[in-house]
Amino acid sequence: MKKIIYFISILSFLIFIPVFSVSAQEGLGDSFGSTLSTAANSSGYKNIDGGNNITAISSTVISVILSLLGTIFIALIVYGGIVWMLAEGNEQRVEKAGNIIRRAIIGLIIVIAAYAISYTLLHTLAGQLKKS
Repeated sequence: MKKIIYFISILSFLIFIPVFSVSAQEGLGDSFGSTLSTAANSSGYKNIDGGNNITAISSTVISVILSLLGTIFIALIVYGGIVWMLAEGNEQRVEKAGNIIRRAIIGLIIVIAAYAISYTLLHTLAGQLKKS
C-alpha cells in the first residue's frame, strides 16, 4: 500500500510540474511576438518584452523557484491527507499525518510571504532603476 501512495504522489508531482512551469509566452510563437513588438514600437513603447535586465531575470527565477516550492508544499498537504485517510484509526499514523499537514501549511505560508516580499522588493527596485 505504501508503494502505491508513493507512486501516486510522484506521478502527480511529475504531471503537475510541466503544467505550472510552462510559460504562456512560449505557446504564442515567434511570429505573434514579433508582430506585437512591432506594433508596440510603432506606438511609442520601447522594450516591451521585459528586457534582459537583472530585475526581470531575477524576478523570473524567483517566481519559478517559489512556484515549484509552493507546488511541493501543496503535494505534501495532499500526501498528509492521504496518510490520514489510510491511518485506519492508528493514533501514531494520524499524528504523523497531522504533523505533515501542519508543517506543509507552515512551509506554504513561508513561501507565500517570500513571494510577497520578493515581489515588492523587485518592483520597487525596478521603479528606482527606471527613474534613474
